[in-house]
Amino acid sequence: MRLMAACLAWLCLAAPGRAEPAAPIAHWTFEDAGAKARDAVGPHHGTVRGAVPCAGRVGRALLFDRGRGDHVVIPFHPDFEIPSFSVAAWVRLTKPPTFSGILGTRFNGNFTFDMKVNTDKVHGDVGDGKRWIETAVNFYKDDVGRTGQGGNLDLERWYLVTFVVDDARKEFRLYLDGDRKKTIPYAGTPKLMQAGQEMHIGHSSGDEYMDGAIDEVRIWNQSLGDDDVAALARGAERDQPAPPAVVRPTAAMQFFEIEGRRAFLILPPTPAAGRPIPWVGYMPCLLDQKLPGDGEDWMFARFLAAGIAVAGIDAGDTHGNPRSRELFSRLHEELTTRRGLAPKVCLLARSRGGLFAYNWASEHPHLVAGIAGIYPVCDLRSYPGLERACRDYSLSAADLEAQLDRHNPVARLEPLAKAGVPLFAIHGDIDALVPLDANSAALKRRYEELGGRMQLVVPAGQGHNFWEGFFRCPELVEFVIEAATRGR
Repeated sequence: MRLMAACLAWLCLAAPGRAEPAAPIAHWTFEDAGAKARDAVGPHHGTVRGAVPCAGRVGRALLFDRGRGDHVVIPFHPDFEIPSFSVAAWVRLTKPPTFSGILGTRFNGNFTFDMKVNTDKVHGDVGDGKRWIETAVNFYKDDVGRTGQGGNLDLERWYLVTFVVDDARKEFRLYLDGDRKKTIPYAGTPKLMQAGQEMHIGHSSGDEYMDGAIDEVRIWNQSLGDDDVAALARGAERDQPAPPAVVRPTAAMQFFEIEGRRAFLILPPTPAAGRPIPWVGYMPCLLDQKLPGDGEDWMFARFLAAGIAVAGIDAGDTHGNPRSRELFSRLHEELTTRRGLAPKVCLLARSRGGLFAYNWASEHPHLVAGIAGIYPVCDLRSYPGLERACRDYSLSAADLEAQLDRHNPVARLEPLAKAGVPLFAIHGDIDALVPLDANSAALKRRYEELGGRMQLVVPAGQGHNFWEGFFRCPELVEFVIEAATRGR
């Protein structure tokens, strides 16, 4: 009898729910790779300003950089001028949050709605269009609910953040991963948005921009119940293929596919039992062009003898564009979560593979043990030039030039320096195709200005060629083995 009474009491306290979530009035999936953020269920299409595609919680997401002011703009629509509503978004932080905006409508007018992440809390503001109703719509690190997770969100982990404004009950309900964390009563009549305003995703107000990825943003014109929000979290799990158990491949070399692109993995003959396998990510992997080729055999043999695996994915000859970086993220996920490889990778970049390696590394510095380069390209302006590269970035040359701070290795070194990632390069002093001074030397100067550490070996009288010393460089092999092993 006592158990039945407890169950009845819980049901009386819980918000009303349904077996399946109600249909949203807006849903931005970010599956489009262009400048539009299309609403999958309605007419509320947005414009992407700066954010770039990345691997999402479901399919693709958008990656936002606070320093660049990345965001998505959605114009006002009468559908959003409502007093009861629910907003949900998947969020993955890439840097410690400081009022990192998820969504806000406080543009061209204040006192409506925003939601964001701060150091130890998830925070919101709700108004009626003329004044604030509540500016502490928060749950904190101690609001752990039934899951033990409060408002202090970890980096590089996906969370489902849901705010419910229930004007019938006059309460705000705040959820994380489908679990209710906080209920806050209020007085007044909220308004999600009003005429003349803009809605922003990745930006809540002022300088409150997101450093991280956002996926699957949805808005409902009603207040979801506990069951609804829990079903959202479960639904995302159903959208993901069930991962197989982590297994160590037994074959020495494997070829497989990720999203239709060929990848390879070479395993060491005797990996350390019970420990993640350190590994090298080779770039560019262009299997039809025999990259990696015979020149790499000497290095690879020494890596394997040291217990280090070698892997790569053929992302195409695309000069390190966002899609190629996304594909390497998928490879990294496959190898580290399903095949027993270490979370940190040492990247090995040959020539134009530098564009791929440094760009990916700058977006994932916490996953990089080190970067070694053989005459690596470090500046798109030097090679292949903006007129050629812009096609791979789906931009004009002028637009690519305006966005070099998010695509050009030499301009993206600060995250690596802050993370203490060591760099190495060997680069000839008469390289006419990828000039030393505009590439590895410029990279070293900038990296050391930022406090980073880089070793540069400059063989005299060598250009962009197949000289054996580039591919049988003891210093490079020593660097890679040390970095990869340390990253285990």
